Amino acid sequence: MSSTTPPIQSGKISFWTNWKKSGSLRLFFDGEYIGTFTQYFENGFPSCGQEGTLTVEYKPGTYKYVAVSGSKRYEGMVTITAGQCSLYCLKK
Repeated sequence: MSSTTPPIQSGKISFWTNWKKSGSLRLFFDGEYIGTFTQYFENGFPSCGQEGTLTVEYKPGTYKYVAVSGSKRYEGMVTITAGQCSLYCLKK
């Protein structure tokens, strides 16, 4: 009898912003273009995967993100955890 390894469960991260002028803010994750923000959340914060966030589903690990709009630039590292959805804010 042979045993098989279960597939690696993916995780999610939802990027969001509270920057009012975020309409031209483009997000790149692990070198790939994900999308442009269409909403901002001035008060409070969204739920994971909510409309207006940019959500990535990927294998667990730590990845680089870059978000750019004109002279405004965000970049850093985020970690995706298997079976979880995390929120990450790009602050104004």
